[in-house]
Formats: sequence, structure tokens, C-alpha cells
Amino acid sequence: MEGIAKHAFSATAEDELSFIKGSIVKVLNVYEDGEWFKAEQDGRYGEIPKAYIELKAHEWYKGEITQQAAEDTLMPQQFDGAFLIWKERTAGDFSLSVKFGTGVQHFKVLQDGVGKYYLWIVMFN
Repeated sequence: MEGIAKHAFSATAEDELSFIKGSIVKVLNVYEDGEWFKAEQDGRYGEIPKAYIELKAHEWYKGEITQQAAEDTLMPQQFDGAFLIWKERTAGDFSLSVKFGTGVQHFKVLQDGVGKYYLWIVMFN
């Protein structure tokens, strides 16, 4: 999930991630206390305070669900190409599920060392 920084944040510990106001961060995990997120920005990882960002909602992002739940969501869709992105149980891992014909195809979303996501050779933020 993406978040937009409402305020700048300067890390005070090695496991925190600094960012500037208005920048986009990728939220990878919500910690149990609910006050901090694990996030990534431009290939840098760290914790960020929840209060400093506003999460951007996308109807195609379903959060942490199972592969079966992705199929159950997509199968009733009328058109081929209906899709969703879902978070796997491993922090930072995502999958793309696409309805095609009478089934659903699943693709692992990969990430390179500088934070770009890709399927095969096409990279995107």
C-alpha cells in the first residue's frame, strides 16, 4: 500500500526511515502496536510513524488475503483482465491475480535492489 507523507520525518534510530513531506512511501507491514509501519522508499527500508502518512486507497489492492480469496473475488467478474494485487504473508511480497477465461492466473510481483517492482522484465514504481 502507498502512503503520502503529511509531515517530514527524520530518523533517530538505524531501523527508521527518513522522508520528506509530500513524498510517497510503500507500506510493507503494520506493527502490532499499530503506531508504526515497516516501509520502503527508493530501495531504503525502515520503520515510519503511522501518524506521519496518509494511506492511499486503491480498489484493486486487497491487502493480506489468500490466493483462494483472490480467485473468489475475481471469478464473478464479467470481463477478462479484471485484476487485483494482494499481499502475501511474507512482509514486502505481493502477487498479481488476473481473471482470464474460466480461471484466474497468479503472478509473483518481484522487486529489485532499488525498490522497483517488476513482472518479468518490465519495472515500475
